[in-house]
Amino acid sequence: MAESKQLLAEEAFQDSFLKAHAAVLLDRDNIEASRHLAKLALRFNHPQAQRFWETVVNHRDFLTQDWKNAIDACFAKEDYQTAFKYLNAWENSGVDSQEEFELRKVQAYALSENFQLALQAASEATKKFPDSMELHKQFLEVLKIAAPADVQARTAQTILSNARSSYDLEWTARNTHLTRDLRLAALERLIDSPKTAVNRQLAYLKYAADLGWNQAIQRTEDIVKRIDITDTETLESLTTLLCSIGNYGEVLKLIDSETASQSRILLRNLLISQISEGDVDDAFDLTSQQRNERLTSIAEETLLRALAFQQTGDVAKFRNNLNQAVTSAESDDLAFLEQQLERLDETEPLLRLYQKVSDSRKFGPQARYLWMRRAVDIGAETEIQNALSGKSDWISQLSNPSQKADAIYYSLIYNIQKENALQQAQELLASYGSDSSFRDLLGLAYLRNDNPKLARAFASEKPDSSRPRSSLIAAAVHGKKLQGEQTLLLAEKELLKL
Repeated sequence: MAESKQLLAEEAFQDSFLKAHAAVLLDRDNIEASRHLAKLALRFNHPQAQRFWETVVNHRDFLTQDWKNAIDACFAKEDYQTAFKYLNAWENSGVDSQEEFELRKVQAYALSENFQLALQAASEATKKFPDSMELHKQFLEVLKIAAPADVQARTAQTILSNARSSYDLEWTARNTHLTRDLRLAALERLIDSPKTAVNRQLAYLKYAADLGWNQAIQRTEDIVKRIDITDTETLESLTTLLCSIGNYGEVLKLIDSETASQSRILLRNLLISQISEGDVDDAFDLTSQQRNERLTSIAEETLLRALAFQQTGDVAKFRNNLNQAVTSAESDDLAFLEQQLERLDETEPLLRLYQKVSDSRKFGPQARYLWMRRAVDIGAETEIQNALSGKSDWISQLSNPSQKADAIYYSLIYNIQKENALQQAQELLASYGSDSSFRDLLGLAYLRNDNPKLARAFASEKPDSSRPRSSLIAAAVHGKKLQGEQTLLLAEKELLKL
């Protein structure tokens, strides 16, 4: 075991692990050797980490503190049933660190998607340990998932009055359940903080610009005067920000072809700026299909050619290259192509982009949701149904509960996989029971699955007037007149028998 520890100190990690494993094989009853091996396995995310820790906690000489690492190994393996078993055993054997115990209890509930219990446990834990930043962070993350929007808004207002850390402000800035004004207020605080590094300032400025902050251009100009543009990462962040606010002339002052050759992002920003300023020659040359060397991805280069053809007024070639860019897109191209198609207001290619990526393992569920959502926004009912008709579990893979509810609702409106939608609505309510709109959604699910009695039990008869969807469900379930004016899809009208 001493050899393993020495190799670990020398950062010979694989050799250290092999020596530790050998020590355990030589003496399986040596708890110190087993614990050392289990710690290494957990640290390096070894697939057998949970099994190694199981050996430790089943040894007669295990320590109470071993439960903490054993539970972490269960989390890594996504074995939450065993994690709860270990939590109970830890509590029964005498908790050595109550703060660590409370943190893992919250994490166990959250990771197993018992969000209401997670929120309750996190709220109680932060009262016991008000100075624990780890518990505070966990509380905020669970709050964002499980608490109603008005509770999150009050929390954000408290943060803006007295933020404990930049983490609090970031939580507020990136929380899409909050109003634009609250998020911008948090971003402004982050941008103005003397503790914020330049690269972070640039990232916050881009986010603020995307939210339509009217001071983004002026603040960006102020930063340009004082940053080190010899650092590639900083230059990437700055030129990306400048492109997002349309300051292409400043990009051309900062980078040339030689500088742009340092990175794919710089090259892309240079070409977009040149094209936007009317200079298309480099774009055509560097994205030529005759080149053997690819500077970015095929989809990116094709889209850049489309932008160049748009600038020259060649509509046919613009359209052809735009469609080819979507056809050749991979999942990693999604963000850039989505941004450019949004900027061009090209809805049809954007729908095809989401469709193209909708079956990818990494971005598939989110792309399918965006496909559905964009189709809803333009009232394209066939597109909505096509987007919904994916693998039966794609909705369950969405991490945002509001998006999940959205997808379940339209699945029910169009009677697509309605049995799965019922189960998903049940799970949604079980996880986020504080949101009354999820009860209404379950009522609609029962209605569509031919159970009007349970539909009436769950769907509110007099829902909050600020929730149009709940009003529609109440009208469908209880046979009431739809309150307020709403623009309805044909399928919604058919549900209401209008």
